[in-house]
Amino acid sequence: MAPTYAMQPVSPVMASYLGLDAVSASPILPPTWLTPQSEDRLQPGVVVEFLTSDGDVRIGIVSRRTDEDNDSSGPSWMVTECPEVGINSPVTPPCYPVSEDQISFVWPLNYAGQTYRYTIDGLVTLRRHIQELVERHRPQLAVAWGSCIDRKQSNLHVYAFAWMLFPDGNPRPHELYVAHRLLQDGYLYFEQTGKYQYKARPFETVEYEKKLMSQKSKEEYETALFLHRLHRRLRIVPDLGKSMTCNLLYCAN
Repeated sequence: MAPTYAMQPVSPVMASYLGLDAVSASPILPPTWLTPQSEDRLQPGVVVEFLTSDGDVRIGIVSRRTDEDNDSSGPSWMVTECPEVGINSPVTPPCYPVSEDQISFVWPLNYAGQTYRYTIDGLVTLRRHIQELVERHRPQLAVAWGSCIDRKQSNLHVYAFAWMLFPDGNPRPHELYVAHRLLQDGYLYFEQTGKYQYKARPFETVEYEKKLMSQKSKEEYETALFLHRLHRRLRIVPDLGKSMTCNLLYCAN
């Protein structure tokens, strides 16, 4: 049985700043001693999120490890990609090598005493549900950030955020992934500091960038967001980074 956590609401001042009512500003926070009870090592059968060479985010199921290791990017794994739902979806999902450096999130195979296995067909259906959950819980990014600022505790683990979003029991692997996707897209409120670790951005920074978004300088914020996402792409394609960096800096100025 999952433990019960006491409500730790966002302060009235912060709730007012975020434009939230008392109910939506009352997340259930996990205790500070929470540690993930999971096994997220790479192995056949696990679901992973990975970045393609052009920077797109995909998910798939690991089938096996390749025979060769790349000295610069680590071991590679054969991953069967979960296709997008649509008319042009391939009959046979593509399977190709993915380096460990390209893998940005691993769904735990064993979590909270349970083993989770998925098929490609099941993952396609679950993917639609994940997208719905991401949109439904997107407002909780602001609540989580406000709570971090209130408590002067800026660090937030993906698993801890998942507990806030799904407090009725141990979050399932796809719910942990929802938390990951939200934090990855939550550039305004959080920045990534390590594996599954994020840090709340300072109040002054968030306030300034909110003003940029509400004024004609919104284009500056969109440029910053573009560069933030491009940075992840350049980590995967270093040669592209060498050829584009000067042009990007020139355009930014």
